Amino acid sequence: MAEDKAISDLYKNETFYRTFLNINEKIHYSLKQAIEYSYTDEVMNDFNMFGKSTKNEMLAFYYVENAIFRTSTLWDVLAQFYNIHYDIGKEVDKIHYQRFFKNEFNKTSTNINRQI
Repeated sequence: MAEDKAISDLYKNETFYRTFLNINEKIHYSLKQAIEYSYTDEVMNDFNMFGKSTKNEMLAFYYVENAIFRTSTLWDVLAQFYNIHYDIGKEVDKIHYQRFFKNEFNKTSTNINRQI
């Protein structure tokens, strides 16, 4: 029984790790694209904070927003790792990183410190 749980946890962690790598790659791509669009001649020469955004400005904003969203997703993946590693027992679909680290992590900090 314990061996089944260990194997299950291993596969869960592998899935979260692959997800982490995939999301991280997309964050890097989005940030690179945001920088490229931000520094085009069109944006550098014609930027107007109160005017209509150009196509390149909109693309730069899109890629920055995309990177920010994916970064918050990585925090959820980190919470999933903690949930499995420290056997907290939360269901995968019930974890949201802000509540998890605010509530659950505080409850388990004693156990984590003992393991370190």
